Amino acid sequence: MKLKPKLIIILSSIFFLTLLLDFYLGNLYFEKYFRFAKIKSLEKIDFISNGKLNSDKLTEYKFSKSADVILLNKYTNKFIKQSDFTYFILKNKQQKNIVFLSPYINKVFLQNKFSLNKNEKVIVKAIKIFNNYLMAYEIEKKDETIKDFDINLNKSKIVTLSGEVYTTPNKGLETANEFLELYPYLDLTAVQNRSIELKDKRKFQLITTDIDRFKVLIFYKFKPVNEIFPMLKLYFSMKI
Repeated sequence: MKLKPKLIIILSSIFFLTLLLDFYLGNLYFEKYFRFAKIKSLEKIDFISNGKLNSDKLTEYKFSKSADVILLNKYTNKFIKQSDFTYFILKNKQQKNIVFLSPYINKVFLQNKFSLNKNEKVIVKAIKIFNNYLMAYEIEKKDETIKDFDINLNKSKIVTLSGEVYTTPNKGLETANEFLELYPYLDLTAVQNRSIELKDKRKFQLITTDIDRFKVLIFYKFKPVNEIFPMLKLYFSMKI
């Protein structure tokens, strides 16, 4: 018995539509599940116990979860490991300021395309973080100017300083300086556990909490699930 052509077309359409929905919903469900599981994993902080920091467990946490962790003294708001950041000290007649490099300037510096020498006179436009910490997004010196155009700020939030380079920048962790990118837009010292999406569609999970004398700031950058599990897309494609 022959099926009518219209019935074949209808059944074929339903069949392929079902497969396409399976492909789309499968990806969507897996991505939501992965995010949920990842956030639960990030919440399991085991590197601080009885007021003490276990450096080995902190290193293992960062490695196993592909997350960045910044620690501050809760009472002084000073970074526990300032050396994680790329920074220099700017000296003028009034004081010495600790100046972190913005993510873009840090990347250029690490690629040896920009340098700062001791006693070199510079003009710095920066964002005040807290205490005497600043994040430079524009540095002008005698022969060149470098600026991070990814940071858009209200002029009232900008501090302009001039002086001499008192210490040349150390080469810190690139991920630590990426963490500073959120400072102009969020209160990172508040206790929170939230997902953030920037204008360029990058997505982050930010967890900040107080444990004993430490303020813990955890920063995880989400990647598209297909980049993390390339076989996932292949699986659904082969299924179709």
